[in-house]
Formats: sequence, structure tokens, C-alpha cells
Amino acid sequence: MSPCHITLSIISSTDRYVKVKFKLFAPLPYIYLCRAAEIITKMRDLELYAPECMAELDALKIKYSRNISFVINTRAKSRLGLCKKIGNSYVIEISELLLDERVDEKQGLKSTIIHELLHTCRGCMKHTGRWAEYAKAVNAAYGYNIKRASARNDMIIPRELQPEAKFIIRCTGCGAEIERIKMSQLVKNPRKYRCAKCGGKLERIK
Repeated sequence: MSPCHITLSIISSTDRYVKVKFKLFAPLPYIYLCRAAEIITKMRDLELYAPECMAELDALKIKYSRNISFVINTRAKSRLGLCKKIGNSYVIEISELLLDERVDEKQGLKSTIIHELLHTCRGCMKHTGRWAEYAKAVNAAYGYNIKRASARNDMIIPRELQPEAKFIIRCTGCGAEIERIKMSQLVKNPRKYRCAKCGGKLERIK
């Protein structure tokens, strides 16, 4: 059983032909037809917003790759977006959570799309140097809040859509809590780290 593929051709604001491929990240069994229809309906939003984000970068003369495949990731819960380079092309994964209408379309969906598009610029796979400069320029021009990473506490994803945290780290000083879904060095050894707000010691409470 093969995945469902959707291909979209776009003419950018620079009149250069851009071919953007969309595909679902999972097979579509017949028994899940209703669920598949829901995903496809939501995916039309990505078809709408991806060209808008590209046009905004075009207006700022930011040169991104013209060989990009967009993938809706239905499995990722803590990662909102991901850009992978494969040969001379790029694959951008967008979490299905961002396509929910309860998520802010600008600071949630579009901000993530542009964040990942910037990774396709020359020398921009890391969150430093040119990528950081481009992100700053886009933020200033359009009012985004594109940054290195988004935390669960930023509330880009409404609480009711977020998976329950398996681990919680609390600052013994100010009481700030850090939620994590997966095991990490912070979860294993919280005492080796300090609170970013007050510098207090951290402890695991869950």
C-alpha cells in the first residue's frame, strides 16, 4: 500500500517556475478513509500557506532552494518542523498539529514554514550566521517570532492539542517548570543544569 501523493506547481513572485511536492507521511488504508479525508482537507492549508511564505522571502530577496518537497508529519508530537537535505534537494516536514485551525496561522504555521525554508538557503542548515541574519530580517519585516527553537511552554500549540508531558523538571528557586515528552540528559541529570530564568537548581518532579 503506497502513500498518497499530491503535487503542486507554483509560479513565484519572481516568475521562476517552482515545483513543490506534497505528500502524506503515512499510508491511507480504506478503513481510515474518513481520517484520510480530514488530513487532505487540512493539507490544502499547507498548499495555500507555503506559496505565501515563499513570496514573502522573495520580496526580501532571500534566495531559498527551488527544489523542495513538503511532508505533513502525522507522527511528530514535540517537533513542529524539520528540514533535511538530500543531495541537491530538501525535504521539509511540517507537523500535522500546525494545520489545526486552533493554532495561530502566523506565529504557528507560517513561522515554522519560513523557519524551515530559511534552512534551504545557502549555508543555513544551522541556526547561526546567515540563517540568524535572515530570521532577524523576516521578523522585522513581517512581525514573526522566528527563533532557533520553540518550546512547549511558548504555547504555539494550544494546551488541548499538546501530548501529555512524561517528564517535568522544576526550578527549586523560581518554581518554573520544564516539560519533556522524551528522555534526555536534562531528564536524567537535572542537577547538572540551571534554570534559564533565575539560575536556580533543577529537580525532576515527574
